[in-house]
Amino acid sequence: MNPVKLITKPIGCLVSLLSGLLLLLVIGVALLYWAAIAWSPGVLATWMEQHSGFGVRIDDASLELLDQQIAFEDIVVTNPDSFPEDDFLHIRRLAFKLPYARVLGGDFRATAADLEIDSLTMVIPPDGDSNVGQFIDSVYREERESLMETHSDQMLDTFRIFIGQVLIENHRFDRPSLQKVSLNYEAVFTNVNQADAVFAQVRRELSQRGLPGVSPAFFEAIFATLPVQCFADIPPVAPGLIPDGIEDAVREHGDEAKKALESL
Repeated sequence: MNPVKLITKPIGCLVSLLSGLLLLLVIGVALLYWAAIAWSPGVLATWMEQHSGFGVRIDDASLELLDQQIAFEDIVVTNPDSFPEDDFLHIRRLAFKLPYARVLGGDFRATAADLEIDSLTMVIPPDGDSNVGQFIDSVYREERESLMETHSDQMLDTFRIFIGQVLIENHRFDRPSLQKVSLNYEAVFTNVNQADAVFAQVRRELSQRGLPGVSPAFFEAIFATLPVQCFADIPPVAPGLIPDGIEDAVREHGDEAKKALESL
């Protein structure tokens, strides 16, 4: 074999590899920029408000580029003005793992999810449904089937849920009553497909801890307000937030990066 080729071939492979890695880095930076804008706390809060009818405020968000995970911190959901109490739901952390390859194709299926509920305030007004019942009805009032195709093969590698405490305010009597239930409940599920099965188990375990009557539909409604699909039986709402140019760049140069990595 020509000794010159023996020297130049490894160099060529190295150059090809570095070029591919540089391209992936550029794409990653573009995704980071997109996520900072499209997945900002204000955008997601508005999104959840539109699909729930409840007020939403989100304090912070972070993107872990290498782990392909986006997390939102301190999500506060407030009751409509018709309720005697503002507090409804405080989510300490909500995180999703979203593979970039899927996102760039407009596919918002998560492969992992983490929901930490710091507190839930269940308000029973003098008349009418509780805030939990009204939240469920409001989320599922619209026709969701036509919004986006549901992927029956949707699967979460892991799903973690934590619930700190639940407050029950009953305003049906002259003097409102307040009951506090400290749960500190935590469960981790693997290879999750159906939300119905997961949250049915959560309901049973919460009931054993002294909190009966929390319907699986409540937890399902939380995920139904999001532009991410976590469960096969909860249709997502398509955000359509992929910026022009990024997807075209991946289509044009993605094979180059893939070949460079495969040449190792």
